Amino acid sequence: MTRKDYELIAAILRAYANLDKINEVEGKTNRTNDLLKYRLECIVDSFANVLGSESPRFNRETFIKACQP
Repeated sequence: MTRKDYELIAAILRAYANLDKINEVEGKTNRTNDLLKYRLECIVDSFANVLGSESPRFNRETFIKACQP
C-alpha cells in the first residue's frame, strides 16, 4: 500500500469520528458518545495493527493522529 492509501483510510475514519458531534445535536447521551469514541478507537487501532504489519515504513502514530477529527 502507498501513503495515499493510508491517507484515504484515515480520512474515512476521521469522517466517522465527526459523527459523535452529530449525535450531540440529535440529543444522544454522553454515554452513547463515549461508546462511539471507544469503538472508533478500537477500529483505528485495529487498522493500525494490520497496516503496520503490512509495511515496515508505516508510521502508527502519524496514522492515528490523521484519524482524529
